[in-house]
Amino acid sequence: MRSQMRFRPLFRPAPALTTLVLTALMLAACTYGPVVDRSRFESAALLPDQRTLVFSYRIQRLRPPTGISTFPDGGAPIYLEDRAVVATVPASGGRPRLLMRAPNPGVPDVARVTLDPYERDPEHVFVRIVEQASTSVSTPPMVRYLRLSTRDGSVLPYPDLKAELRARGRSLGADAFGDLQVLDPEGDLLVGAASADGDELWIRRAGGDYRLIDPVTHYYGLREDELYYWSGHEAVVRNWRTLERRVIARYDPALRQTVTLIRDDPTVRALQTPVRQPRLVATVADSGSSISIETRGPAGARAARPIPIEIEPLRREAQ
Repeated sequence: MRSQMRFRPLFRPAPALTTLVLTALMLAACTYGPVVDRSRFESAALLPDQRTLVFSYRIQRLRPPTGISTFPDGGAPIYLEDRAVVATVPASGGRPRLLMRAPNPGVPDVARVTLDPYERDPEHVFVRIVEQASTSVSTPPMVRYLRLSTRDGSVLPYPDLKAELRARGRSLGADAFGDLQVLDPEGDLLVGAASADGDELWIRRAGGDYRLIDPVTHYYGLREDELYYWSGHEAVVRNWRTLERRVIARYDPALRQTVTLIRDDPTVRALQTPVRQPRLVATVADSGSSISIETRGPAGARAARPIPIEIEPLRREAQ
């Protein structure tokens, strides 16, 4: 009977060592391409003087994944820089003046800085900063609000406005209005909120006090200190400082008829008169590569004028 000989391998790697080797091989196969610059303009607007442009610019450099790094869903790049700056520049173009740096401590490609100047607060810009701390479902994007001085770049942050409204049983934002507008140089806000009963307009004073103006179903606008809107079945003009209230018209649902009570109200007339004068509007290209100023009027938009902005000095200053 032939004997059977068994040979044992001279070396049998331990399971932990095998896992380590495989991991090292996979990491070695994870490669990234050369640096890609995806810096771009995010938001732009003309200040009330119509001679100065304010804009936000995102500085973003990354290395895109290649090879096995793209498995299974395209992979995630390595971000080398991701921050925004806010600056002003003459409407004719030139070298920008840095006002604010806004680093992104969270998820790239979620962060965004948008700007809204208001004639009622000509020395500040209202800034919204969208951020997300992580990709977890439990940490959705959040918005920070602040007023930025166009003179010296000083920042006046607002507290958590959503939390303040939650404490009052409301959520920020109303379909009939939007979310926020600046009312005056003190930083008082007109706030759109949603309650269980519908949309509402509130005033938030700069000191943090809230005052309900009215439920709202349609908002027309603001002239000086007076708001014009529909509340329920009434068209109303209301002074947000004194709360003086005028009913302009009333709708009778039984008759399906609207009765005008005040026929020539100055606030209604001003807000409903079409704007005849052309106005200048700053726009950002879809690619984010440039900013233009176009003239808009009753005949529509005219040819846009690109603004030459020296961006490289701003990038160096922002570091």
